[in-house]
Amino acid sequence: MKFNLKTKLVGSFSIVLFLMVLAGLVSIHTSKIIQNRFEKLVEQDIKTTHFLANIAKEVSFIRSNSLLYLIGGSIDDKKRYESEIIEWQNAVNNDLYNLNKILTNQATRDKLADFQASWEKYLRIWSEEVIPLSRAGRGEEAFALVRKKGVAGTAAQEAMYKIHSLHDAIVLDATYTLQSTQYDFKKKQIVLLTIIFLAIMLGLTFGIKQSALIARAVNTVSKTAQLVAAGDLNQSVKDVRTGDEIEAMADSFNIMISNMKEIFVELRYEINQREMVEKALKESKDGLEVMVGKRTSELKTANEQLRKEITERKQSQEAAERLRRQNELVLNSAGEGIFGLDLVGRHTFVNPSAAKMLGFEVDELIGRPSHAIWHHSKADGSLYLEEECPIYAVYKDGAIHNARDNEVFWRKNGTSFPVEYTSTPIVEDGKIAGAVVTFRDITKRKHTETQLQHQIERIKTLRDIDITITSSLDLRVTLNVFLEELIVQMRVNAAAVLLLNPNTLTLEYTSSRGFRSQALQHTCLRLGEGHAGRAALEHCIISIPDLSKEKDGFSRSPLFAEEEFIAYYCIPLISKGCVKGILEIFHRAQLNPDQEWLDFLQTLATQAAIAIDNASLFEDLQRSNVELTLAYDTTLEGWSKALDLRDKETEGHSQRVTDMTIKIARIMGVSEPDLVHARRGALLHDIGKLGIPDSILLKPGQLNEEEWKIMRKHPTFAYELLSPIAFLHAALDIPYYTITKNGTVRDTRMGLKANRFHWQRVSLP
Repeated sequence: MKFNLKTKLVGSFSIVLFLMVLAGLVSIHTSKIIQNRFEKLVEQDIKTTHFLANIAKEVSFIRSNSLLYLIGGSIDDKKRYESEIIEWQNAVNNDLYNLNKILTNQATRDKLADFQASWEKYLRIWSEEVIPLSRAGRGEEAFALVRKKGVAGTAAQEAMYKIHSLHDAIVLDATYTLQSTQYDFKKKQIVLLTIIFLAIMLGLTFGIKQSALIARAVNTVSKTAQLVAAGDLNQSVKDVRTGDEIEAMADSFNIMISNMKEIFVELRYEINQREMVEKALKESKDGLEVMVGKRTSELKTANEQLRKEITERKQSQEAAERLRRQNELVLNSAGEGIFGLDLVGRHTFVNPSAAKMLGFEVDELIGRPSHAIWHHSKADGSLYLEEECPIYAVYKDGAIHNARDNEVFWRKNGTSFPVEYTSTPIVEDGKIAGAVVTFRDITKRKHTETQLQHQIERIKTLRDIDITITSSLDLRVTLNVFLEELIVQMRVNAAAVLLLNPNTLTLEYTSSRGFRSQALQHTCLRLGEGHAGRAALEHCIISIPDLSKEKDGFSRSPLFAEEEFIAYYCIPLISKGCVKGILEIFHRAQLNPDQEWLDFLQTLATQAAIAIDNASLFEDLQRSNVELTLAYDTTLEGWSKALDLRDKETEGHSQRVTDMTIKIARIMGVSEPDLVHARRGALLHDIGKLGIPDSILLKPGQLNEEEWKIMRKHPTFAYELLSPIAFLHAALDIPYYTITKNGTVRDTRMGLKANRFHWQRVSLP
């Protein structure tokens, strides 16, 4: 089957567009996977660092209170220190349990187990040896055990060494995971660029073979594609103004480059965020080491001073207060919002980030109920009962609750924003004393997810329209599908298509969707008349934000006022530089479209123009085929009449034989397609007599033997005359064979019997 240049170009464009859409989908899917992996990795590292820092701080507090216990004077002081040591021991055990759940690497878990064993050894010496000696009044012996070279001191130093080793292992595991993720991303990026490169090269090669007229435009697209494949995303296809599918492909390619650039920017941002987290972890490690060294020095100084004079305990209390202020500064500096709640949900602590996100001052929240202020309603505005709240569930089950989906907090001004939060119980003496809530604003992430979903829906719409164009040549079916998809994706109330009649140069109604009445179904506009006529004549887009403010308005239908339309857009449907029609969009409210909305509308208009052009080409081809067939049949009838005019005695003979042949063929059950060829063969059954001399053909008497030999050659003359005509090959059997006196069909050239149409002997009147 042969295709003309237009059909091949349309096919090439469809293939390339499909591959580019596929590459875009792969790119979006890859970006989403990498983003999720980065988020999970960062979240795990932050939690690990948080728990590790808490463990180091709690171990330092236990060590300090252990020394204060031995030095303390009164029995009440010793009881208080002993109670605080037990409280911090429970906190260490809880953090160790949470850290063990987070860690996934077996080597890191082994180091955590080593630290836990060393720490339990220290606690066992403290409870089984140091405390009994202290209670027995043997303070010097007990103090000797907890010194740096004592058994308990050695165990504590070993535990601190192993916690440093655990931190190093966690950092190494996080680095390895990041490198693995980056490697996967690079590998998928190479595959994506390869797919894009192959798609563009396929379209370039096909375009060069079809027409030298578009070589320059295709060469421009190819050079830009090579630069993009090499990694230069600042390139774009320029100076391509062919007005056909090549220009549409160039525009789509520019959009794809823009989308890829946005995706790469987002990925680079995520990588930078990851590097910042790593830097923060390193700084946290260095700061922890400095703090431990500083705290050790302070404790040595405090121990020397306490030996000399117990009355200087005030200095210890001041150091504890400074540490409390330092912890408060850390919480106040956190980027996430942090609340501290008591058992009835009142605020006991609020960091500045939380107060700022909610639009309050910190003092406005302290002591006030949390649920009634910022968690009283759901995202849809319905009441959020305390019994359903995950934050309050902590008080019931004592478990950590994470909320990530459809959760919002409410600001002071009455607006809400989406959040992710974690509610953690505060345990004191084995009982729940309150809860800590950490949250962050995820508005930006929700907006990004919504944009990605819109892009996927629009790509699917383009694919559905492409499938309709390629699978159906019925223009009305194609336009109906196109208008339905347009109304849904563009979020408008109604749309209509007016096609240009090339003979009368008028725009005539063809299809519409979303109208309440038949206001536009009798539309017929001249070029330059009305908004649609002006858009078609000037090849420009016309937009009217408010139709009610237009002086002329839509005067072509009295029913139009009942539609109550406000916004109006008119886009010319142009294919290969020629206007095919007009697309009109109506909406019953104000439209505030952005550039992305307008670009997608232009892309849809291009798709509609291609569909109209395809249908027109197919209709022209069908009409040409019918006209050609009629011309062939008329020519054959002319040949038959010319033969009858040559031999007056047989005038009308060919037509009579043709009519009789068709009747016999129908009685024999010959199919309708074969009847067409049988008719043509019957009209030409004596065409070979054109090669017989008039002296023989028109001889009044009998023919001699030599003349009969020449006369019997007329089937051969017919074969030689008609065989070069491929159109008559199926009908060639009838003039090629002749009928003998006894009624059998004989091949006059080969001497063989033939049965092309399965003829049977039939008695003729």
